[in-house]
Amino acid sequence: MIKNKKSESRPRRALFILLSGLLAILLVLGLAQFAVAGDGEPAQPIPDNGSWERDDILTDAEAAQINSRLEQYIALEFISPDQLLGSDFSTSTKDVDRAEVPAGSELQYAIVISNTGDTNAAVTMVDALPAGLSYVSHERVGGSGYFPYDPEFIIGVNEVTWNGEISGGGYVEIAIKAGIDESVPAGTMLTNAAQISDDGETVSPTVKITVLEKVDVLNINLPMISFHQPDPPDVNNLSATRPNSKNQFTLSWTGGPNATRYEVQQAHDPNFSSPVSYNTGLNTVLALQPAPSWRNDYYFRVRSYDGSVSGNWSATVNVVGAYYDEFDNPNSGWSMRRTTHLDHVNTWYEIHGDDDWLILEIGDKWDWGISSSMAKAPKPPYVIEYDGKFAQTPNEVAMGIVFGGDFPADECPMEDTVDGWYQHDDCFNHFYNPHYYWAGEALHLLFYRTDRLVWCPDCDGSPMKRLGDSVAVGQMSNVDNDDWNRHRIEVRNGSIKYYAGRPHDANLKLQFEYGDTRWINEPYFGIFAYAGEYTSSVARFENFRITPLDN
Repeated sequence: MIKNKKSESRPRRALFILLSGLLAILLVLGLAQFAVAGDGEPAQPIPDNGSWERDDILTDAEAAQINSRLEQYIALEFISPDQLLGSDFSTSTKDVDRAEVPAGSELQYAIVISNTGDTNAAVTMVDALPAGLSYVSHERVGGSGYFPYDPEFIIGVNEVTWNGEISGGGYVEIAIKAGIDESVPAGTMLTNAAQISDDGETVSPTVKITVLEKVDVLNINLPMISFHQPDPPDVNNLSATRPNSKNQFTLSWTGGPNATRYEVQQAHDPNFSSPVSYNTGLNTVLALQPAPSWRNDYYFRVRSYDGSVSGNWSATVNVVGAYYDEFDNPNSGWSMRRTTHLDHVNTWYEIHGDDDWLILEIGDKWDWGISSSMAKAPKPPYVIEYDGKFAQTPNEVAMGIVFGGDFPADECPMEDTVDGWYQHDDCFNHFYNPHYYWAGEALHLLFYRTDRLVWCPDCDGSPMKRLGDSVAVGQMSNVDNDDWNRHRIEVRNGSIKYYAGRPHDANLKLQFEYGDTRWINEPYFGIFAYAGEYTSSVARFENFRITPLDN
C-alpha cells in the first residue's frame, strides 16, 4: 500500500515542477514586455480576432496578403485584355421597307449597328441621303448594350449621324424616313449606304430602291351628305407624375365632351386582368399613394361616361412605385436568372415566421449566381436598401446585389437546354454589382460594372467572365464582419453612392462613390453571391427595399 501511494505521488510532483517552470517563464516574459513598454508608448491590449475593431489593426503583411487575394479574385472573374477579340461591326445591316417606291412618296430605312465582338467600342454612323431623296425624320427604335453620346444624333442637310458606344454583343436600330422627289424619273435606281466606323474598321451596308412613276390621285366630287353624330366622350392626354419618396403620384387627363363622370382602372399588368376601378366623378385628377410592395408595377387607363354610355379607354400609362419585400411570401417571384452551374447554385425562401430570409447558396469554387424577381426599380433617382449577412464567414466568399440590369426577352431565361442557361442573353447582360468579399476576418468592398458576360469554360476560375470595370474599394469601415449589416445604394443621374453600417446605426457610412451611370435607366435588380477557391458560400438577405428619391 505504501508503494502504491508513492507511485501515485510521482506524476503529481512532476506536474507541479512543470507548472512552476511555466509560471517562471511567463513571469520573465511579462517583465520583459513591461520593460520595453516603459521605454516608449504604453503597451496596448490587442482585441480578440472576432472583434470588429480588428479592422483598424491589420499589419502590412496581412493587408498585402488580402490585396493579393482580391487581385486574384478580380483576375479570375474578369477576362483579361489579351483574351479579347476586339469589336466587330461587319454584320451591321441596312434595309428598306419597299424595294420599289413611286416618286413623290416616302420610304423608311432600318439601320442595325451590331457589335458581334467582345469589346466595347465607340462608333459613328453617318447616313448621307443621295440626290433624289429628302430627309423627313429619324428615330432610335431599339437596341441593347449601347451607350449614346451627347448629342446622340446630329442632323445635317439630308444627313443623319449617330454617335455612341456599343458593348460586345450589343446593337442599336435606327429608322430614317425619307421622301422621293417628284422630279425623279421612273426607273431611276437610288443607292443609299450607311458608313459605320470605329477606330479599327468601317463598314458600309447598302440598299437600293427603284423609283416608280408618280401616282396621281383621282379627285371625284361626291354629293355632301350631312348627318349629326354626337362627339364620343373619349379621354385624352392621360399622364402620371413620377412617384416621390413617400410613393405619392398623381394621374391627370383632359376631359371628354358631354362627360358626366370618369372611371380609372388600375392593374398590375398591361392587359388589365383583375383591375381595381376608381370613380372620380368629374375630377380629372387622381392622387394615389400605394404601400411599398413587391407588386410595384402599375398600369392605368381612364374613360368617361355620358350617362350610362361609356367612351373608349385612353392610352395606358405605366407607373413603377416603391418596392419592398420581406421575403415572407414565396410567390414574390425570386428565382435564378444567371448561374455558372445549375447543380451548385440555388436560391430559395427560408420562412420561419419571425426571421424570413431569401437564401442564395453557391456550392462549388469559383461559381456565382444572380437571383431576381424581375420586378422593376422606379426611375432614377432612387435608393436601394437591404440587410444581409453570410451564414458563415470562410475566406474568399462574396455577396451583394446587382442593379441596372436589362431584360430584352419575354422570359428569363427562356432556354430549356443546359448550354442555354449559361449562355443566354435574355436578361442581365449588363449590370452594376457592388458586393463585399470576406478575407482576413473582415469585409472588403468591390464595385463591378459589367457591360457584357462571356462564357469561357476553358478559362481559369469562373467560367462566366465579365467585361467592364472593376474597383477594389478596400476594407469596409463601421460594419460588423460576422453579423447583419445594412447597405444603402443611392442611384442618381450623376453618381452612385454606397453606404453601409450596422442595422441599428442611425447614419450609415459612405464607403464609395462611382461616376459612370450608363446603365442606371435599366430597371432590373437582384441579389448576388460567389464562392472562392476553398469553400461554399451561403448568403442571407432579410429584406429588400427600393424607394424613389425626391432629388
